Amino acid sequence: MKHLVRRILPWRGGLPLAAALLLLAAACSDDDTNTPTDAGPGDGQAPVEGGAGDGLTDGVTGDLGPKTVAPKVDPTEILPTEWMLGAWIGSTSADPVKAALEKGTFTYPKAGTDANKITWAARKPTAGGKLGAFPRSSSYNYIAWAVAKVTLTAPAHLMIMTGPSYEVWINGVLRPGDVYGSRTPYISLPAKAGENIVVVRYFVRAGKTGTSVNAYALLQTTSDELYINEKDLTYPEFPVGDTTEVCLGAPVLNLSDIAAHTLVAKVVGNAYFQETTRTYPGVGPRALSQVAFSLKPKAAFTKGGEEVTVKLHLESPALKFAYQREIKLKTVDTSAAYRWTRFSKVDNSCQYAGVRTPSSFDKNKKYALILSLHGAGVEGIGQAKAYGQKDWAYIVAPTNRRRFGFDWEVWGRLDALEALDHAMATFNIDPTKVYLTGHSMGGHGTWHVGVTTPGRFAAIGPSAGWQSFYTYGGSTKPSGAFARSQAHSDTKVYLSNLKRRGVYIIHGGSDTNVPTSEGQTMYKLVQKVTTDVKYHEEPGAGHWWDKDKTTPGADCVDWKPLMDFFKARTLDPLELDFDFITPAPWYSPKHSYVTITSQTDSSKDSRLVSAKTGTTVALTTTNVRSMKLDGAGLKKKGVTALTVDGKAVTLTDGEISWGTHTGKKPGAYGPFNEVMYRPFCLVYDDGASASAAMGQYASYVSSNWSVIGNGHACVLPLSRVKSAGAPAGYNMIYVGAAGADITGATLTGSWDSSKVTVGGSSYTGAIMFLAYPNKDRLGGAIVANTGLEYLLYRIPLFTSRVVLPDYFVYGTTGTKATGFFTADWK
Repeated sequence: MKHLVRRILPWRGGLPLAAALLLLAAACSDDDTNTPTDAGPGDGQAPVEGGAGDGLTDGVTGDLGPKTVAPKVDPTEILPTEWMLGAWIGSTSADPVKAALEKGTFTYPKAGTDANKITWAARKPTAGGKLGAFPRSSSYNYIAWAVAKVTLTAPAHLMIMTGPSYEVWINGVLRPGDVYGSRTPYISLPAKAGENIVVVRYFVRAGKTGTSVNAYALLQTTSDELYINEKDLTYPEFPVGDTTEVCLGAPVLNLSDIAAHTLVAKVVGNAYFQETTRTYPGVGPRALSQVAFSLKPKAAFTKGGEEVTVKLHLESPALKFAYQREIKLKTVDTSAAYRWTRFSKVDNSCQYAGVRTPSSFDKNKKYALILSLHGAGVEGIGQAKAYGQKDWAYIVAPTNRRRFGFDWEVWGRLDALEALDHAMATFNIDPTKVYLTGHSMGGHGTWHVGVTTPGRFAAIGPSAGWQSFYTYGGSTKPSGAFARSQAHSDTKVYLSNLKRRGVYIIHGGSDTNVPTSEGQTMYKLVQKVTTDVKYHEEPGAGHWWDKDKTTPGADCVDWKPLMDFFKARTLDPLELDFDFITPAPWYSPKHSYVTITSQTDSSKDSRLVSAKTGTTVALTTTNVRSMKLDGAGLKKKGVTALTVDGKAVTLTDGEISWGTHTGKKPGAYGPFNEVMYRPFCLVYDDGASASAAMGQYASYVSSNWSVIGNGHACVLPLSRVKSAGAPAGYNMIYVGAAGADITGATLTGSWDSSKVTVGGSSYTGAIMFLAYPNKDRLGGAIVANTGLEYLLYRIPLFTSRVVLPDYFVYGTTGTKATGFFTADWK
């Protein structure tokens, strides 16, 4: 289980004592290691390079009544008397401060070495949130801690911005940190009148001797019940001549102790935009969640470089006031790369991609599309700006939800494919001329998305790409059920899917970030699959390089031979000769005319082999229980006869169902993580006997998803769901609720305060994550036996490195049980 509880960032113990002592004496530094790379329009700074969602209503629901708009008042910074700084030099699993916080035994530290086995030093705080510079070790990563007392005369709406931090604690309650160190997300802290102890856990990555990482912790109070964070907006830019509906995503911090249900997100009509309204089920108490507003221009903008204003309005019947903000956005010339937003079907949030439109654009012409995936620390707009305009293709560069994102696996892959689908539906795209490329982390994404979704691309072009976490990061391959839930991550297993695709590999010959061995190894492996492959290694070039700076674009991505390679290749989206392997239908179900809807055995890959002879197509399946076939597409291709596994199947003009379609199905399949691949709502028990810790956990999950994935999560109390019903279009995840309270579901496990039962076995002293069918949707239950709620936080839900199987039971000593249900949920 070590691979599961390990954090996103690697850890090694041990740091020279001198470095630790230097840490304790650290003074404030102007080192820009963690400077934000994309200040939003709400900051008054220019960005720096670096249709309604499912289940939402168009009108206002509930008895809102007139609301007084709260005046805009800037937050007030709170300076503690001191910050106590310390460092843990050792394994994360043995961190004594973390252990004491989980047990509720942590006390405010004393200067010198205290009972926590850590040496602490006091530092007087300075305004602006700067705590000091943590020195890097040249060899090891380590954990640093900062602790402060905050005394309030009355309960306050307290919030904090941190970075680069793992987590924040206040009075023993855990809140998410900002692992990216972007200094943009705010987190609500449930403060009380009197003394509050705030603890921040930082990560210090190994680096060059003499360099450091700035620790940041900005504490502020506000009178707002809802705080709209203008520093972290997901915003569009408006190309001249375009009137397409786009969105604006605003992180909304509920600083109250009640759920802000029936939250209305309205754009107030003005000279530029029509009035629009979207209603969200609820933002949980003390929770952070992104809320998306619909922007519908009244007319096409006629000039680039102009400023336009949009007024946002938020209100909920649960809150006293309404809140408004005016945001200034920009128009852009069609020759410039711009930020293009969309409503995400994954979670009803607003996400964006950088776009370059073709030069000399002709609305009556079809264009190619190049989907380009960025590297870690970059954003979609920066990636798009790394290309010159093409007269033959659109450039679309999704952002993977955040700059560091999900390595283009799991949610990152969903983001890439969703951006692709949106571009195909919006722009004039020739479906036979779609290509995939990317750099560094995006190079890995090119391999990963390419091999798992080969039916979408005519050719792929990874630049400085790495094969997998196992070859590049040195991760240990998971075993057991996790080997299957994360089977997609072993890219080379599915390289055979590129048999009929072109592959062009680029790598800098002196790349010290991603070794050339990664590109060279993949070149050798892919040559065994296809002869249509080229490899270019630029002599002396590092990780990012531009050989000819006199031409637009950076050569390591906008490489002319790669562009020529793409232009010469076309795709048949409904090819009839193919050999396709997929780890599971929940991850990669479709190729050409076939969509797998369920497997016979979830412990194995599935395979489809299609061969055309004359006007007859023969399809052979392995480990396929059910599937749907595109009969109309086959007939349009001139097919007159079809056999599946040697038996004739009648061709129709529509969809052909084959196999057994009861039980697991698309959208209600599993594993547990799939519950969160569609809009989801966390429902916490707020009854008299309920555990307050479970409600805090629900708000933590929502906040963490917003910080890590720039996402939206509904959070509601069980009493609200019982009285008003479950919100339509949302997968329900019950947190701490009794099984009897989960309606409309066929539960595959049971639980009480002391034990959980699944697969016919009971386990005491445990937590459990459980997926179950709920009519045509997937549902989830998160359970903790009394006193073990803290274990829930050890399981990272939002990372590309952990995909929980259908059920997962965990205790203080590790995994107790995990696995998959059968295709009929047995």
